Amino acid sequence: MKISVCIITKNEEEYIEKCIESVYGIAYEIIILDTGSTDKTKEIVKKFDKVKLFEITWKNDFSLARNECISYASGDWILSIDGDEILYKESLSFISELVNQKSDYNVYQALIVSQSNNSKLKDYFFRDFLFLNDKNIFYTKKIHEHLDGKILRKIEKNIKVENNLKEDFKIKYLNYANVLIECLSQENNKLNFCHYLKHLLYLYEKIGNYQKALETSCDLLEIYNEINFNRKSNDYYVVVIKIIKFEYNRKNYNKCLEYCEYILSLFPNDSNTLFYKANCFNEKGNKKQSIEFYNKSLEFI
Repeated sequence: MKISVCIITKNEEEYIEKCIESVYGIAYEIIILDTGSTDKTKEIVKKFDKVKLFEITWKNDFSLARNECISYASGDWILSIDGDEILYKESLSFISELVNQKSDYNVYQALIVSQSNNSKLKDYFFRDFLFLNDKNIFYTKKIHEHLDGKILRKIEKNIKVENNLKEDFKIKYLNYANVLIECLSQENNKLNFCHYLKHLLYLYEKIGNYQKALETSCDLLEIYNEINFNRKSNDYYVVVIKIIKFEYNRKNYNKCLEYCEYILSLFPNDSNTLFYKANCFNEKGNKKQSIEFYNKSLEFI
């Protein structure tokens, strides 16, 4: 099976050579879509014989760029990596075996380990990384884009990628927040609106603006209820847990207990909620009930 490596670039001269070298051994071809580099990025990538370089004007839409990039791929599989990322060496043989085995899965997510140049902090997340070259698989959403279409997705912890941020986490997240706010102002579809609002909530939490995170969580829950969003879904559960967490941190224990009761009506055995409920009773001085719910939480853990 042939693998087309697809990379979107803009001023990636610091890492692009290492990025290409990290995937070169398993690449049938390397598609580079440059979105307006003014440094030596294009000059560097032209040194590699497997590289096919294309250019596009950046339109503040990650899905648009990624779909353009993968449209040039001719391999059986597509490996989508960013220009400031490096695939761990031990993942190469695993990927080679993965694409040649029979499986119902057509999308695999990699573990991304992200670290800023001027910070010792690391961020960990999973992202769509390797997928079949199929017209029915495509990117959606302008930011925090992901694959959509006829897909069956699997997380693969054996595929590990190092992401090297040139800027500080906080600066990156603030820039993302501005793009998300712009997307929200232009979005009329309620489900898409919720997508951007959910990621804005995560960003507010990451930069430590918990008041904004709480307000955004409550707005998101209100819209979910308005559109009859699936209350048994993970997305619904996460937003209520966020509210519980933020209310608890504000020492608003009565409000926190209200939301605990609500989530337990949907997920009776949820150990996280039972733990928060125990904490609230403990803070309110009700030791007997706090022990009861600590024990229940332990039971379901």
